[in-house]
Amino acid sequence: MTDAFAYSFTCDLTPAEIVERFRRAAGWPWLERDNDNWGPYYSASVLPDPHRGMVKLIAEPDHYVINVVLRSDASAVGTLFEDVRDTIVDKLLPAIGAKNIHDTELYE
Repeated sequence: MTDAFAYSFTCDLTPAEIVERFRRAAGWPWLERDNDNWGPYYSASVLPDPHRGMVKLIAEPDHYVINVVLRSDASAVGTLFEDVRDTIVDKLLPAIGAKNIHDTELYE
């Protein structure tokens, strides 16, 4: 089973400030990374083994994107996947005062 989604938002904080608040709000371990296509970004592994879940914070010139891909070989993971979405919507985005939140295209 796979679930993938992304949110675009604006925020007055720097990426490092956002990630620090995300760490406090959800406890996910965020790492700074780099990609040839999008440049520097942060990522967190958000599901326990054997499931695979990656959340990425990508900074664009005028907004941010949270990109989420959740995968599992198990068939009954709906609640687990829903918990990740709920954490993002109910904890992470409010913790940073995110504005102009809307669904957007995934970054691949």
